[in-house]
Amino acid sequence: MFNSIRKNQQWLMALVTIVIIVAFVFLYNQTDLEKLGSSSMGSAYGKKVTSLDFSKASRQFEIARELQLFELLQTLAVGPSREPAEEYFWNTQVLRNQAALLQIEPSDDAVAQRIKELPAFQKDGQFDLATYQQFVTVALTPRGFTTNQLEELIRDELRLKTLHDLVSSASVVPEGEVREAFANAYRKRHLQVVKLSSKDFENVSAPTADEIKAHFDKNQAQFQSDEKRALKFVAFILSESEAALTGKERIAVLQPISEKADEFSQRLLKPGANFDAIATELGVEIKTTALFSSSTPPTELADIPQLSAAAFSLTKESPDSDVFQTDKGFYLLHLIDVQPSVPQTLEEASAKISEILRQEKINTALQTKAAELGVTFALSLQLGKSFTETAQTARLEVLTLPAYSPADLQAQQSEFTVDRLIQARAASVAEKTVSDFIPTPDGGAFAYIEKIDPLDDAKWNSEKEAVLDRYTSSKREVTFNEWFRARRAAANFKSGPQAS
Repeated sequence: MFNSIRKNQQWLMALVTIVIIVAFVFLYNQTDLEKLGSSSMGSAYGKKVTSLDFSKASRQFEIARELQLFELLQTLAVGPSREPAEEYFWNTQVLRNQAALLQIEPSDDAVAQRIKELPAFQKDGQFDLATYQQFVTVALTPRGFTTNQLEELIRDELRLKTLHDLVSSASVVPEGEVREAFANAYRKRHLQVVKLSSKDFENVSAPTADEIKAHFDKNQAQFQSDEKRALKFVAFILSESEAALTGKERIAVLQPISEKADEFSQRLLKPGANFDAIATELGVEIKTTALFSSSTPPTELADIPQLSAAAFSLTKESPDSDVFQTDKGFYLLHLIDVQPSVPQTLEEASAKISEILRQEKINTALQTKAAELGVTFALSLQLGKSFTETAQTARLEVLTLPAYSPADLQAQQSEFTVDRLIQARAASVAEKTVSDFIPTPDGGAFAYIEKIDPLDDAKWNSEKEAVLDRYTSSKREVTFNEWFRARRAAANFKSGPQAS
């Protein structure tokens, strides 16, 4: 089929390629190896599949990745095992079985044309024979493949496309369904909100000694002292005036201290290196920290979080760090002591337990109040009372948030805020309805959808075609994926040596 491509190659390249191919085909030849025996991987459609089958599919999977056949891989390399090569192997069995049942078999001309179109073989927008030949030599031959395996891979890609089009074409998407989805995304919501703050419930009773002891006895394994560490470190840092420099001037003053820090680091790598001795030789002052935990960094490193964190990755076997660059300069750390975590006594854990129990009581009081308000809002609205009137009766302030649509929230790239969280959770609430209680980092809230604006018909008409295309494409993708998963389940694959 591909003689028209290969016939123009130089005779020397042909000879070298043929010799290499023969060698690797002999090495990987399945028929010869089967004589030596191969382990069973299980069975597919009642036929035994071997480790050789799986090996071939794995190598084909690698070729698909190198050629960036993403549509093929998105379908065949995903599944319950989460091992892409394994999923590719089993899903390929499904693809070929279903294609055979539906008599889907790409022609030789279609395969040749698709190979010519692959971006990996293009140069200046045209198929490049030399690039193709290089791929054969560099990517196929070392894996024991010839162009036959490449063509087989492309046949699978074309089978999948035809199968996808055939199955998904049955998906009909009514315009009304798309219009409703569009409306849900773009209609503006007008929101009223009441917030509950955890701080309003802080007057709970303090935990008793019995409550603290009971919690300790039940969760004793959780209460451990913090592991602590002590360090020596050297710093190659800029002066205040040097730190204020920018551009080339900053680079100029950084260069010599960078080289000195690198020299220190290189000396540490030598057998028998001694941190103190190197510092003395280079005339660098050694500083020492007291024992500290990860949550309470030493004063000397408090404004450089990455250094105190790095201290807890050092070990007694590997006590020296790499060079750390910071805004101030360069640092190297040396671990000198480790105080391991040990179980705490009741007395040591009491303060932490007291705070845990106190927070639990605050949360319980908050949730109890929220449950009461939820019932109150529901009953009041049924009786015709307004959300504002009910909130004021409960001595709660009513806030009005800016009108928004779910599409607005999705388009925004702003930082997280409590109001944005409330808007997102209230997006699916119906008009004239109160939301369930919405927990927030500082308490919680109830949201009332006062009004939802009608759909902007002009916006719908201007975007309808594009939206229909996207929605239809998405629906067809879902339809095909569900169909393919069902076909795989029906295949009832069996894996393991005893499965066949």
